Formats: sequence, C-alpha cells, structure tokens
Amino acid sequence: MPAGSSAVLEMQHHEINRSWQLLNFVLERRERIAPYQPPAAPKAQPFPDTAALLAQLRYGAGVELAVMLEYLTAAWSLRHDLGGLPQPLRDDVCAAFAEIRRIAIGEMRHVRTVNDLLAGLSPAGTFEPALAVAAEIPLGRAVSSSR
Repeated sequence: MPAGSSAVLEMQHHEINRSWQLLNFVLERRERIAPYQPPAAPKAQPFPDTAALLAQLRYGAGVELAVMLEYLTAAWSLRHDLGGLPQPLRDDVCAAFAEIRRIAIGEMRHVRTVNDLLAGLSPAGTFEPALAVAAEIPLGRAVSSSR
C-alpha cells in the first residue's frame, strides 16, 4: 500500500471476479450486511382537483423544456472541429455529444408525454400545449455527506 493512503482493504480485480457472490450490496450509499429495510415511504397527497393537476403538469413540462435547452446548449458547445484533437479525445468528444443529445431527446419525449396527458385531461376543445419554459427549476434534495 502506498505511503499516505488509507488503510482500506481493496480487492484486486481478479479477486472480485472470483468472489463476487461474497461481496455485500451497496444501497443508499452504504454497504449493507443486514437485511435491507427501506425508509418509510412519504405519504402521497392527491391533488385537490383536476385544475391543480393540470397546473403541475404544465410546470413539469416547463421544467423539461428548460433542462432540454440546457442539454442542447451543452451538446453544441462541445468542439466541432475535431481534426486537431488527438484520437482518444476525439472519440470522447463524439461520445459526450451523442450522450448529451440522447438525454435532450429524452426530455423532448417527456414534454410530449405531458402534453398527451394534458390533452386527455383537458375539457373538449380547451387543450393548449404546454410550451412555456419554467422560470424556476427545482434542484432536488441535498444529499448529506454523512450518510
């Protein structure tokens, strides 16, 4: 073990392949030895009415549109003049572009799905597609480093 490294025992790759069934599962960022007990599920509250559901669907579509634009911007911000790049880096840039574009297309599909839901839930003749970009994007819950 190199000087200054932690005293964590690491298995060699051939050892992992040979003894994989002896390894513990990692769930929720922790290695589990005892049977897994999932945390209590949050209690879902139904929307008070269809109007509230439609408003949340429109907001969700707006979030999808906002992040889709961010992904597309990221994809097309990658260098397109790949001729001057060394070969391994050229392949990496192409792969990154393809993956980011794939994610953006997934966001487009989400918007389509939400608009299909809106069309099905809206009273006849009143459907308007959700095309507004959300002004605020939720950042999700913070993950504690002590877990």
